[in-house]
Amino acid sequence: MPLDITLTLDHGVLVNYEDRLCDASYIDEIFQKAAQRGIRTILWRTLGGPRGLYRSRSVPSFEDQSPKWKPLLAAVDPLEAAVNSAKKHGLQLLAWATLQDFHIVRSHINVTNTTPFFDQHPHLYWLSVDGKHHHPGLPCYAYEQARQYYMNHIKEVLDYGVSGIFVCFRSHAGEPEEDDQFGYNEPWLQKLRDQTGVNASPSQIRNNAWLAYRMQKIRGDSYTLLLQLVREAAGTRPVWAGVSEEPDILLAGHSEKENPQRSLHRARMDISRWCREGLVDAVVAVASRINPCDPSIAEIHRDTTARFDKPLYTWLNMISQFPNCDGKIEKRTPRPDELRTIVARARECQIDGLALHEVADLEFSYTRIYVDGKKGTIINPHPDREAQWDAIMG
Repeated sequence: MPLDITLTLDHGVLVNYEDRLCDASYIDEIFQKAAQRGIRTILWRTLGGPRGLYRSRSVPSFEDQSPKWKPLLAAVDPLEAAVNSAKKHGLQLLAWATLQDFHIVRSHINVTNTTPFFDQHPHLYWLSVDGKHHHPGLPCYAYEQARQYYMNHIKEVLDYGVSGIFVCFRSHAGEPEEDDQFGYNEPWLQKLRDQTGVNASPSQIRNNAWLAYRMQKIRGDSYTLLLQLVREAAGTRPVWAGVSEEPDILLAGHSEKENPQRSLHRARMDISRWCREGLVDAVVAVASRINPCDPSIAEIHRDTTARFDKPLYTWLNMISQFPNCDGKIEKRTPRPDELRTIVARARECQIDGLALHEVADLEFSYTRIYVDGKKGTIINPHPDREAQWDAIMG
């Protein structure tokens, strides 16, 4: 049985790297091409970090992040154009809404992208074990104000007529210095006291395996509550969840370090409950840079999704680390033979589909430049794109 191939589309990336105006006609070209390829679902990014990639009233717009955005938003509302094109070409369009990505600072490429609401209320971010620091970008959804902020965005994009919601835990917020360093906000501490009768300090909680486990479950319960609100707002429209490779890791899809033993934010996600109660209709295992193109990362979720008859997808980073002909590792798009191996591996692991991240890296004619502070690395798409698509679609 062929895999279901889903595309992620980040309109912010397209706008930043294309020479032409990425208006309604450009968006329609993408959707037409996707439909011709046999694609059925597109995950359309609505939040570029903390900024709305459309004419948003619920979140700040992307207008001040790039000189290209002001004329674009004056000409078209990209989300409205995407919804119209999806309907025209018979595609399912899910609003790709990250929920842990509200503060991005990349000093090496001079990017600062923050959220005024959270800048003014930093206590809504995860609090450190010593009570002195908050981790920007990671809201503590035990606070009603944080849940309301996210839900205002969800309700707004639903009003556009999207087919559904992709609640994505992928984040660029980075790693803590120490494992389980953050997540000691007062609402979570109070729940731990109520549930266990133990009045322990954050450091005592982190250093006690049983208390640490209970605290991680309490954190995860906040995300279950948030998903319940998303499901209520979405009604019968599908809700997908993009989760990490492990059920107790909060962040997915970003790691500044290549060390598999990296420090992590911990929250135990009750994915079994999400599937059992119908809070989600599909699960996507979102790969980090450590596991960029190995479908087996999704296997940990397979028994759960199969038990409740929910499709399981795995993330496929279309620009990642691959060996070249000399055996040296380079950042590039995969060759057709490498893609065939990836697809075969997904079938072996009984994965239902692949989420290609992102199609711009595979299909469209632009060059991405990654800057490490000293020099730029130019990465071009593979020259035989037809062969790449044939390898993916089987």
